[in-house]
Amino acid sequence: MDVTFIEITPDHFKDVQTIFNHNLVYAQLENRQLPLTRQAFTEEFLNPETVSLLCRSDVGPFAIIDYLPEHPRDGSTWIGLFLIDGRYHHQGVGTILYHTFHERYLKYKDVIRLAVLPKNQIGQSFWRKLGYIFEQKSISNTNQSVEVFVKFQDLSRNYDKIK
Repeated sequence: MDVTFIEITPDHFKDVQTIFNHNLVYAQLENRQLPLTRQAFTEEFLNPETVSLLCRSDVGPFAIIDYLPEHPRDGSTWIGLFLIDGRYHHQGVGTILYHTFHERYLKYKDVIRLAVLPKNQIGQSFWRKLGYIFEQKSISNTNQSVEVFVKFQDLSRNYDKIK
């Protein structure tokens, strides 16, 4: 699969909306209001703090990745959203996308974190298969309980940090 990453612009509103509409179960878990409003789209995907990417392949736009390259408090990289169009779930697309994204954007990041909703068992399983481990329970910036997962690029050097 050949993946192109495009920084999200206002012109991608419809594509982002379509990907969310094909992930209604996730939207419900997240208590997200759909359809997205222009204001919600702008606040989440056009803000200067995070990098928001639309992922395209020969099938067209199929995923959204939103990440924070360096968290101001802990200095680590945070994946805020990794959302694949539901029509491509359980086909290995997410794993391929993650490895491509990692190679292009995360390869030299020492610590990568992300938060998963406790009821999102599929998400937790996905991230564990990719080598992420549970670090702690926390509260998200939208005031939801989340489970923080972490991956150290050099696990042998950093393993004691998560004990």
